[in-house]
Amino acid sequence: MSVMRKKSIFYNMVSQMAMQVVVFVIGLIVPRYILSYYGSEINGISTTVSQIINYASLLEAGLGLASIQALYKPLATNDLESINGICAATRKYYFQITGWFSLVIVVSAVLYAALAKGSTDRVTIALIVLAISSGSIIEHAFHAKYNVILTADQKLYIVSIAKIIGLIMQAAAKFICIFMHTNIVWVYAAGSLALVARIPFLALYVKKKYPHISFRGKMDLSALKQRSALLIHQIAGLVVNNSGAIIISVTSQNGLKLASVYAVYRLVYKNMYTLITGAFSNGSVASFGQLFACGKFDEAKKTFRSFEVLFYMVIGILYGCVAALILPFVGLYTDGVTDIEYILPVLALLMTIAEVLNCTRVPCGMLINAQGHFHQTKYRALIEAAINFAVTLALIFKYDIYAIVIAGIVSYVYRVTDIIVYGNKVLLKDKAWGSMRSILISWLGVLGTWFVMQWILPDITSWLGFFACAALTAVIALVLVLCLTLMLKFSDAKALGAQMKNKLLKKQ
Repeated sequence: MSVMRKKSIFYNMVSQMAMQVVVFVIGLIVPRYILSYYGSEINGISTTVSQIINYASLLEAGLGLASIQALYKPLATNDLESINGICAATRKYYFQITGWFSLVIVVSAVLYAALAKGSTDRVTIALIVLAISSGSIIEHAFHAKYNVILTADQKLYIVSIAKIIGLIMQAAAKFICIFMHTNIVWVYAAGSLALVARIPFLALYVKKKYPHISFRGKMDLSALKQRSALLIHQIAGLVVNNSGAIIISVTSQNGLKLASVYAVYRLVYKNMYTLITGAFSNGSVASFGQLFACGKFDEAKKTFRSFEVLFYMVIGILYGCVAALILPFVGLYTDGVTDIEYILPVLALLMTIAEVLNCTRVPCGMLINAQGHFHQTKYRALIEAAINFAVTLALIFKYDIYAIVIAGIVSYVYRVTDIIVYGNKVLLKDKAWGSMRSILISWLGVLGTWFVMQWILPDITSWLGFFACAALTAVIALVLVLCLTLMLKFSDAKALGAQMKNKLLKKQ
């Protein structure tokens, strides 16, 4: 792997991790103040609106991913004509999508306001939907095309830096409005406008870095032929991962408050997932994509095996900590919020199982993305969505919030197994046993850390005590996972250690 590609992977991983840390921290702090100042229903509404936006984004029909995938080879070979054709087609489609996206958001605002179960007045609910969605509308029109070219060219770190700046500005705008006791609609509106302030930065960077690229030239529409398959993957992903709050809020009594409970737990698990995928998958997929596009199969396979071991080690450590500390965290986070019960041990257990399963698919899922096997796997994704929907429908009216998580576990068991087998057998031309041993490290790490901490974890009554226990948990998880890796994947661990040692020596 070239020095430049290694640097790009490193910059992308570090910047994505930094961005996800910012997302995680802001995602913890801002909703806590929303809960305190405006109550559980408003927090539940905001979470549901985020899922509505995700569904409205289906209008994109996989355009972003299809454009990125199509750009891998032209960028690697410096085929300027193909690059300009793809960029021009991408710009045109995004402008068309923006109009339809805006219409869907307006209709959704009216419908959700009519269907949501709670005491918040309908006009406020509709305005919150519009306020939160306004930023997404602007970004579809002006930001998305820059994100495509930078991501495909292994410069995701530029996008991440711009987003970090935007997120900090967004949080500041929200806090100012909250502390001034502004109407909640203005809180979300100010946040949306602050976030899109990063667009001029990206526009100037792309114009300076890529003066030869034009978004207004002759369009190459054929290059985006993967869009229909990607749309199916997006629909399946939304059904499985982004429908819980919507379903709960419109089917259960006190639906908006239950959506808030779901949101608090998802706050931890979703941010942890995006942190991991941002650092590992998003930061590396373009590099793997270009390796496969240029026919460097053996290099890609060797690099992937090291990547896989490191990834599952990180999963074991991080989710071991989450499993042990989720209930103390929720207790402290919702301290003083009394309009609904938030401490639900069974929900915490089920969510931990579901999220570890979901993370297990990431490495081989990245291979599917890098090689563009969206058409070949679209029906498998639909089966996962069908399983999830069927289980949810069967259980939701009896088990409400628990039904969502159980449906996720059942569908994940099918799809994770399928992705691992497909990634190894079809894409790597190898057996899945190596991946399975790496996966075992993560599961044993999570279970072992949770078990140990059940014996030694004291009652946590303050944030200072929480962070002290978190540090202890992290050390225990790290030692346990390292031992498991040496036992189960000694040769791979040795190779990974040698690679890291060489990098450190080169820096010195």
